Amino acid sequence: MDLDIILTRLIKEHREFNRVLKNIERRLRQNFSFDDLELLREFLHREVDDHACWEEEVLYDILDREADIERIIFSHEYIMDRLRKFEDALDHFRKGKMGKEEIVGEAISLIKILKDHLTEEESILLPVIRKKMYGKYDK
Repeated sequence: MDLDIILTRLIKEHREFNRVLKNIERRLRQNFSFDDLELLREFLHREVDDHACWEEEVLYDILDREADIERIIFSHEYIMDRLRKFEDALDHFRKGKMGKEEIVGEAISLIKILKDHLTEEESILLPVIRKKMYGKYDK
């Protein structure tokens, strides 16, 4: 796969993820709705899981050992574990075993982890991809 296509896709998806996460977080903080929690859950399953699999499959081979891919894979596993915990919390909330403040806190905590992960990935992956493309590190 062409590195320019990979770089473009990575940047585009990260921007979109950040935009969606920021929007969901704003809505949760301003005007709580269970629909926003479901939107977050669905978004994570649909988009983030596919994106993580793509990164691991495509980038692992292309970037060899120049980037800390193992660290990114570990981070993906941690995020998926947090998503499972978030789903458990949603179930508790539905059953009345968890309050609104707690579930919103769980959601916002998960959003922060995801936003931090995107920033970390960009600091690790983008310089290595650009080095492969242009022959030098370019942050």
